[in-house]
Amino acid sequence: MTGLVDQLQSDALDPGSSVSALLRKVKVAAVKLALDDALVWVQRELDGYKDKDDLPDYRITRGNPVGWNPYHGWQPMLFADEKISDMITQVSLFEAVGSFEATLKESKSGTLLKPLPSGLVAQMNNMFGWDIPKAALEFPRGSIVNVVEQVRNLVLDWALELARAGINGEGMAFTMEERKRAAGSQIHIGQLNGSFSTGDAIGANARVNVGSNDHSVNSANDCSVFRDIETAAHAIDDRQIRAAILSANRDMEKASSGPAFVGAYQKFIGLLADHLGVFGPMIPALTALLAGR
Repeated sequence: MTGLVDQLQSDALDPGSSVSALLRKVKVAAVKLALDDALVWVQRELDGYKDKDDLPDYRITRGNPVGWNPYHGWQPMLFADEKISDMITQVSLFEAVGSFEATLKESKSGTLLKPLPSGLVAQMNNMFGWDIPKAALEFPRGSIVNVVEQVRNLVLDWALELARAGINGEGMAFTMEERKRAAGSQIHIGQLNGSFSTGDAIGANARVNVGSNDHSVNSANDCSVFRDIETAAHAIDDRQIRAAILSANRDMEKASSGPAFVGAYQKFIGLLADHLGVFGPMIPALTALLAGR
């Protein structure tokens, strides 16, 4: 009969297997082997995290703040203060792995929205003189793909370490010798730190960030931001919208050294309602040009 540890390895290697189901098997093994740190980690992944201090690095990413406009839908929110921007744009992913799996099945959009607390929205309205009814952080779908895959990888690593220590089990049980080996070993799960891939964002509005969380800000030096916008626009399937954005981008570049830039910028922003995931990282560079008018 296949041992539980072998089952964990097999399930972790199967890209179609449920990570939530995989975690429940980890829970069984952790309880039977009395591996308390693994039990704490797996319970948090199954139930969701309560405390921000407990969040592993793979559950923290960045998003683009957007506010709801009753006439134009979601619109970018721009902050001149870099500290405020850094504070607001961090996305902490507390939810259970099962909720992420359900979201990935239900939505194929390249970006997702995480609502900002109503109290924070009220504070921003008072601070900046806005009248925004609600706000959110738009972040790549790939960020939750990454959470699911990181959990799968951690389980695989843990199962391989158990096997290396001679702990395999028989069916759903472990021998007394295997329990003793587990008690005397230093086998941990969920203790990794550092940078992880955000995965691939998928969909019409997708951005792709591989190898790290996206903390980049496009530079306006030598007007390279206009070249970045032009390149990004070619990923838009709708020809009419793509042509309108490219035209608005050319108008901005022509007006970048004069007072007409403000109007050109506003026209460009008005076209981005469904494409913030593509052009959001370029907005700070445009804002820098706007500040110079």
